[in-house]
Amino acid sequence: MALRSICGPLEGDLLVLQSKHVSTHVWNEVEERDIRVRHARPSHGEFPRRLTQLLQKCGFGWIIQLEKIKISKRLVLALIERWRSETHTFHMPFGECTITLQDIAVLTGLPVDGRPLIPTIDNPKEYVNECLGDVPSGANLRGLELNLGWLQDTFANPDPNVDDLFYWQRYARAWIMRYIGGVLFPDKSASTVNLRWLYYLRDFDAINSYAWGAAVLGYLYRNLCVATDYDVKNFSGYSLLLQLWVWERFPKLMPVDIPPVPVGVPIGLRWTVGTKNKLPIPDDVRSIRHVFDTMTRQDIIWQAYNPDVLTQLPEICRQGEGIWQSVCPLISFMTYEWHQPDRVMRQFGWQQSIPHPPMQPAEIHFMTCRGKDPVEWQTILCPVIEAWTRRQTTCFLQTEPQVGLLSSNSEYMRWFKKKGLPRVDPCSDPQHVMADISEQIAYMTMPEMGNTYSYQQINNLALQQLTISQQADRCTEALEIAPEAGDRPQLLEINVPRSSREAQHATSRRRTANPIEHTYEAPPKRQTGMNSTPT
Repeated sequence: MALRSICGPLEGDLLVLQSKHVSTHVWNEVEERDIRVRHARPSHGEFPRRLTQLLQKCGFGWIIQLEKIKISKRLVLALIERWRSETHTFHMPFGECTITLQDIAVLTGLPVDGRPLIPTIDNPKEYVNECLGDVPSGANLRGLELNLGWLQDTFANPDPNVDDLFYWQRYARAWIMRYIGGVLFPDKSASTVNLRWLYYLRDFDAINSYAWGAAVLGYLYRNLCVATDYDVKNFSGYSLLLQLWVWERFPKLMPVDIPPVPVGVPIGLRWTVGTKNKLPIPDDVRSIRHVFDTMTRQDIIWQAYNPDVLTQLPEICRQGEGIWQSVCPLISFMTYEWHQPDRVMRQFGWQQSIPHPPMQPAEIHFMTCRGKDPVEWQTILCPVIEAWTRRQTTCFLQTEPQVGLLSSNSEYMRWFKKKGLPRVDPCSDPQHVMADISEQIAYMTMPEMGNTYSYQQINNLALQQLTISQQADRCTEALEIAPEAGDRPQLLEINVPRSSREAQHATSRRRTANPIEHTYEAPPKRQTGMNSTPT
């Protein structure tokens, strides 16, 4: 009898969007989509010293240096296929992992703790001249969307001989706006930036008091969620952060030349020095997808930042350490998403408990400020903002330290195999299926299973198959009980206007796909003259 394998979790109560997720289309081997990764890196020469000092002071100095790194679009695409909107995590063969506030803090130096970038009812056009010293006109300003080309042309060549603080602050604001619109919060065109961002740049001394890193991470989460729709053709968000995160955690995908971790700067800057960042595998989606699909628990560095390295980082990288493990909203004036590090406790060195249900309610998952006046949007976000004020008290309950690698027979991994999606690539499926079959045979024939007869030879053969496929731990390791999950914040009640598109379930517009079955034919009948006993 032929064996059939299908894409999708065994139990569908967690990954409820699977039929509308890009991974189902990948499994069905439909045409590879060509998604455009939006990233408009501003061009510039050598920065004047005064400008560099001001950008460093307000927390944006390191970001400019990171822009020397070339982004691999194929790596970003392969990660999108594994991102789950339901949990804000990547699903891998060894469980869930994700980009956390810790990652963006230590890799980029953006401040992750502070005042949220909440919406304002002010009209930003009133302080354009105050902030930039000039007012765009015509096609350079449509509504509240400011053309990035105008910023490039107007603020391209500051005069290094000018000794006027306000002059240099205006140039610094212009550069920050260019990075906001082109790199950190790009839209589908990556050619404009919303004037509302100027509100957070008015008081130059207060710029670094905002939680920019949390807002950037939340915006990245949102755009990863949007990009899991197969028909989406553009990806926005801080894509470089995805690449830096992969390079720090997955040795099989690290560049060939691995520079040492520098002292006194964010860790991400090590990839800007003395390396061409050439990947050890072909830079195409199929190859990277296969690498992710065939990874084992040995192929991830769970704690990528050891304590010795953290102590050598600049203060701004450790400024939000108290909320790295907080279950809290990530807020920008446009969107908000939930930070759920309690699902990836191994990244902080703790034993993983069975996770609570996801924090993001389905009806507000794709909510934005689009089509809402500022007062209405502020009202909707009130409970979210209140949750942010409690962020210091909503860190997950720490369990016992994780010693060694988590067993394949752990309670968590048994849960994940039922609820999660460990693989998406049909090309790697036979290897996993062989291990699954071998596991079943081995358990069925073990003497302790209580059978009245022995299939020792079959059992030995099955264990050999598992060993060859590097999956012997499925049968040889003892059961590990997951620790109890601690309390977490209550789900927020959000007043979603009935007329909004979110209330109409935005996901209903997605194309639904039913996963096809991949068939593995039964072997032909045994021919005469062959050995009857396996050796």
